[in-house]
Amino acid sequence: MSAPAGNVGPGENVLASFVANYIVDGRPVEGRLYLTDQGLVFKPSHVGGRVALSTSWPDIASADVEPSGPGSPRRRLRITTVSGQVGLFVVWRPAKAASAIEAARLGLPMR
Repeated sequence: MSAPAGNVGPGENVLASFVANYIVDGRPVEGRLYLTDQGLVFKPSHVGGRVALSTSWPDIASADVEPSGPGSPRRRLRITTVSGQVGLFVVWRPAKAASAIEAARLGLPMR
């Protein structure tokens, strides 16, 4: 799978991508989350988007699903770094996205 030029770093191969809203200060930032052979990359949809994110596999501790609750009616993809930082993303089928990220992080084949 390829990504449009400039979305991932040179030499990175995209394994999967997800339309995603990255939750920053309680507000969604629309974009796309790329799962690459080197880590995760989030690129905002809007030109001049204020948030971009790139994290390598050794810096990611886990990917799972945060249950819905009073503050959010939707389950969200939760990425936790080894330093304890948490990133939340609204994606379609968050459990499937978390499973793909965990497989790539651990060097396992994706299903």
